[in-house]
Amino acid sequence: MPDLPAARRRQILREVPNNLGRLFMELFSPKDMEGIVANTPFTGAGAGALEAAKTDGKAVICATLGISGTTMCGGLLWYNGAAMSPLCIAR
Repeated sequence: MPDLPAARRRQILREVPNNLGRLFMELFSPKDMEGIVANTPFTGAGAGALEAAKTDGKAVICATLGISGTTMCGGLLWYNGAAMSPLCIAR
């Protein structure tokens, strides 16, 4: 990230503890996470395509950045009836 402006690097540094805290809450409070997911609308640029694939019985590959995003995305898919198998690739 050396190409990022200094202000953006400082912003990322400020956001990391918040994201890490959210991750721990999601991992250690699964019942609470279920309630959050239940009340989160399933929207976004790819929501329609995911719904169509589910209706047609087609497989999809979803990619997110970071563990927290994966937890929330996976939770939304599961809550909306998707059969899931996680695939994690560490770099």
